[in-house]
Amino acid sequence: MVRSSKVFPIPQSTGIGSLNSTLRSPARLLPVTARFLARAPKSQRSRPEVSVLVIQHLLADTAHFVTLLRAAGFEVYRVIGVEYSSKPTVLQRLVKGGFDAVVPRFPDLPATIRKALREFRGSSSGVARQLVIHEVGGYCADIVRLAPGLIPETCVGVVEETKQGLWRYHKVRALGYPVLHIADSRLKNVEASYIGQAVARSLLEDIESVRVRREGCTVGVLGSGVIGRSIHMSLSRLGLSVASWDKSPTARMAMTERGFAVVKRAPLLKSSDAVIGATGARSISWPDLRDMKDGVILASASSRTIELPVGDIRKYGARGVRQGYVEAYSMPWGKTVNLVHGGFPVNFRRRSLPFPVADLMFAQIAVCIGKLVKSEYAPSVHGLSKKDEVMIARAWVEQYGHQKHLARTTAEVRKVAANGGGWT
Repeated sequence: MVRSSKVFPIPQSTGIGSLNSTLRSPARLLPVTARFLARAPKSQRSRPEVSVLVIQHLLADTAHFVTLLRAAGFEVYRVIGVEYSSKPTVLQRLVKGGFDAVVPRFPDLPATIRKALREFRGSSSGVARQLVIHEVGGYCADIVRLAPGLIPETCVGVVEETKQGLWRYHKVRALGYPVLHIADSRLKNVEASYIGQAVARSLLEDIESVRVRREGCTVGVLGSGVIGRSIHMSLSRLGLSVASWDKSPTARMAMTERGFAVVKRAPLLKSSDAVIGATGARSISWPDLRDMKDGVILASASSRTIELPVGDIRKYGARGVRQGYVEAYSMPWGKTVNLVHGGFPVNFRRRSLPFPVADLMFAQIAVCIGKLVKSEYAPSVHGLSKKDEVMIARAWVEQYGHQKHLARTTAEVRKVAANGGGWT
């Protein structure tokens, strides 16, 4: 049954109502998340403590979420930030707040996670402590495949929020615990337009930093998923000439029917002044670079450096001038390639999501954590149920549906909320 209140009060029964002024701010900024965390079970009868290992982009909203986790009664065992998407000020804030937080160099991230898991096993000797891992990018999936013994027996599951991470977990043959993801949830798609806008604004800065005029600049977008479409639309609104390509004929046809400019891959690569990969996989190969324009700008909107041949560019190219986030490399065949942000995704340079949208994302994470602690899933990969999506959507609409500046987002969330279901 749906509650009738317009907005959720800050939960009072689990310690959140007695927070000091520093901790009340996160509950005001992420009120829907706060409510679901307050309702989440903190333990099983036979295991009195639940610890959460967080592997995340350290942005302002993440700091608030981690603070709410602790305020709701969870032990935040450690927070490990992804270097390319973590803000030093957020790390400092977490450490100052008493959290065990670290941001290793990106190549050292897997080793840092392995160390955290080993230390958790050691610190839990003789103590019944459940572990929930919340991560972005499937880093623990690689650990499961290469060193499965590192995952503690008391791990009740992983919450994964990215498609890249989901794909990595699907490659694991035998999981010893459930992986609950929101990568394919209908609510996750809501953030696409905001990410597309952040990517477009960042890319425009990069284009201008290498003195390419906006007028007449052609941008090629590889990939026409929800992120790719949003990037295309956002770049067009900024006055750039944009064309897209997708490996799927069905996706290309759908883009054309929606009025997007869709071209063949080879002409797109050859004629674009800038190319951005948004496929979630390797979209540009080393041989592709020979056919691209001299001075082409290469950027990514996907996790890690998977879209671009970064290793080959650095190995065979001669590094030149750096302008802002753009590094120039002279190729052996005489052309120059401009690599943006080292091939990492460009949208994290600015806050992509307003707090109400971040609240929608973290509310899903909060529900997933509660589901895992209740042991509702077998060892396998599972998506958030439609019933739970509806529950979260209705909660969010009740909280934010009256805010006019969120009208477009609210319309999307209402579509999910209208699909039936209710409070559990």
